[in-house]
Amino acid sequence: MDELDTLFQTRKPPRKEGLSPLSLLTMPAPGQVQVLSWLMRRPTGATLLEIQEAMQGQKFDIPKVLHDLREEGRIQAAVLEGEVYYRVQIRTRNKARTPSEQINQMWSRLDQDKVRFVRSLPLFADLTAEEIADVAELMELREYNRHDVILWEGQVSDKLYLVKSGVVAISLFTADMQQAQRLAYLQAGDVLGEYNLITPEDQAATATATAASRVELLMITHKSFRELMAYHPSILLELSRLLVKRLIGMNPKRGQGARHLCLVLGMEGSQGRTALGLALAEMFAADQKTVYGEYPSIYSLLQVLGMTDTPDRPIYAHPNGFPLANWQAGEQNHLPTTLRVTLWLEKLLAEYATVVLGMSAFFNDSLAYLLGQAEQVLLVATPETWEQAVRFTAEIRPHLHPERATVHLILNRAKPAQADWPKPPAAEFAIPYLPELDLANPTASAPLRELASTLANRRGRTNQISVFIPTTVAVNTPIDTQPYVQQALTLLGERFGGATSSQAQGVWNSEEVGLVGETVYIVRSYATKNALARHLDEVLAFVERMKSELSQEAMAVEVNQRLMFI
Repeated sequence: MDELDTLFQTRKPPRKEGLSPLSLLTMPAPGQVQVLSWLMRRPTGATLLEIQEAMQGQKFDIPKVLHDLREEGRIQAAVLEGEVYYRVQIRTRNKARTPSEQINQMWSRLDQDKVRFVRSLPLFADLTAEEIADVAELMELREYNRHDVILWEGQVSDKLYLVKSGVVAISLFTADMQQAQRLAYLQAGDVLGEYNLITPEDQAATATATAASRVELLMITHKSFRELMAYHPSILLELSRLLVKRLIGMNPKRGQGARHLCLVLGMEGSQGRTALGLALAEMFAADQKTVYGEYPSIYSLLQVLGMTDTPDRPIYAHPNGFPLANWQAGEQNHLPTTLRVTLWLEKLLAEYATVVLGMSAFFNDSLAYLLGQAEQVLLVATPETWEQAVRFTAEIRPHLHPERATVHLILNRAKPAQADWPKPPAAEFAIPYLPELDLANPTASAPLRELASTLANRRGRTNQISVFIPTTVAVNTPIDTQPYVQQALTLLGERFGGATSSQAQGVWNSEEVGLVGETVYIVRSYATKNALARHLDEVLAFVERMKSELSQEAMAVEVNQRLMFI
């Protein structure tokens, strides 16, 4: 038995969420009974004007009543076609033979799940099992349907929200509520309302948070969370790291947000890495000022190109016209290596719109810094080093900005014996065996030119979105879902500039029939941050419609390697 399970048996059930018929008997505040009684007869909800007209003659402040009911979790507000609708939040009941069994069942399933979620968050990584259970007890579960408002812009809130499941949209609404500028999306594990924790008093929200899908949040008051930070400094430290990371993300490359860094990493020396980096630099150079460099030394490439006559020169010219940066030239050797790399990169970014750097896939402080600045990371590996490359990808991901950088694994068939080597599932691209490759003109090779062109077009589309489409209906009845695959390809292709589909074998656990195995189609696209913000709502609406038509218990969507279930 889990060590936490015995802990739950001695705890009291949490305060119930939403509204049950008996709730009307426990609301002494003026107007709450009248408003709720009327709203319960309107399942689709009503606008403020409709509520005011229905409550004519009543001597209570209707906006205040609605505000208090929302704070208590008894009603929700949703934005639908520019109108704000209020509806009753009905509490769902689990099927059980007796009230006692029902309470025990809800407590066992909901609270254990809540504790496990809290335990998975980096904020609470240093807490003991008992301390995590105590933290979870302080948190209240709130559920929201699509379009429900969690927090209004301008609203002063004294609460912190942890996204347990679903997608929360952060938006700026226009005065007529007809359009919204999407600023960001939060997913499972993200935090909402954390900025107020470090201010002496609660501040008004600067944007509106709404549910972009079915959402579960864990809510805790700022007062309670500040007390937790006082008792557990590790929480404060992790929160500080989160805030610093967000600030760095908002100010990349010291104000040079329009500049781009592409890292080409080779698992096995420079084999394949240099050729691809040069081809990519040539593609970028056709549209903007671009430079290619290698760290820690470009000397081997210069030898191949016959440019070693003046090794101290800082910039050489590649035969195809774009510049080559020599890292060693003009550097101050008395400075720490990491600082020298930092200064060198900033110097290049000050002069060039795009910097392509070739490096060996060896992790050190210099690579850690460069990963934090990169927009694209291309990891090139041969069949012999492929498993090593997959592990290395997992090692470097924490150092990448999740919304600004993408990693592409590329198989390089470098030897004649590898010409027919199959592409591994994790490989996005594969370079065929190229017996003759001229580094003075790498784009003369059609496969290399096509790959470089594809990667150049991907630049800026650093957000990956994937839709998982099952091949069953009503849980486990086989069905041809190719029409849905085509619809998903069309939707993602039109919104994000392209999409691909692939097959995978999936196994999942159904509450109705147990373990289910099936083929799953994965439709994937890459999007800019702005495009994802504009169109994620449409993708989620499509997935919800598919879920209904296929009678599925849940559908999966992945955004930036983070899986969510609708």
